[in-house]
Amino acid sequence: MNALIERCADTHTRPLCRGYENFTDIPTRLLFVGNAAERSLMRIFTTSKATGAPAYLALSHCWVDVDASAAWQLRTSNEGKYQLGFSEDLLPKTFADAVQITRELGQSYV
Repeated sequence: MNALIERCADTHTRPLCRGYENFTDIPTRLLFVGNAAERSLMRIFTTSKATGAPAYLALSHCWVDVDASAAWQLRTSNEGKYQLGFSEDLLPKTFADAVQITRELGQSYV
């Protein structure tokens, strides 16, 4: 998988294939997951149009039947706490799997 991603990054010249630096709309927050060797606490990372966003992977999934009171959901009331760090044990399996894959692909943000 890493070889395919590297080949895409090295050979594609279209803006959407060249990466995040070409986008004007960036996510306001990303999840820093560290790397596979160093399983540090994850934390919310705030981006800005002025500084841009680091390289990141995107997770697409269905939000059906999400418990509105789930502790893992980011809210203004818990954002400060999550910016300091939290364990992946808090995440549902879909998100925990995305964290693991992100780390295994050598990326640090999702």
